[in-house]
Amino acid sequence: MASTSKKFARDVYFVASRLYFLLILFQVPLFRFPCRIGTCTTPIEVSLSLYANGGVPGGLVKTMLYPGAIAKAIYYNNAIPSYGKLLEAYKFTNMKESIATHYLQNLEVTVGSYLSVAGALLGLLKSGRFGLIGILLIT
Repeated sequence: MASTSKKFARDVYFVASRLYFLLILFQVPLFRFPCRIGTCTTPIEVSLSLYANGGVPGGLVKTMLYPGAIAKAIYYNNAIPSYGKLLEAYKFTNMKESIATHYLQNLEVTVGSYLSVAGALLGLLKSGRFGLIGILLIT
């Protein structure tokens, strides 16, 4: 009987980690937070605002943003943005606020967003509790 409940818990945990990945990947709005690009509504937007500093390659940023851009375009019945113009659509090209000021004032949301995105990506490899810690920090 104990093995049945462990198997059920493992299956639920597996499905939950995959759903969490899809929630983060397709950029379902989880919060409203003033950030360097205006108002961020997803952990990916907060995490990838580091792009202005040049810390993350542009190709990786576009790859992370594109599934959410497609989902938003379908949901709002808009045209799907082109891959080349994706950074302009998310306003990642013209950020004015200092990076140090932004990160020091809102450290818990920034770190929580990093952990949420990393937890969603690592949840594909092996289900873990990394994403849960990120969501708790954002909350």
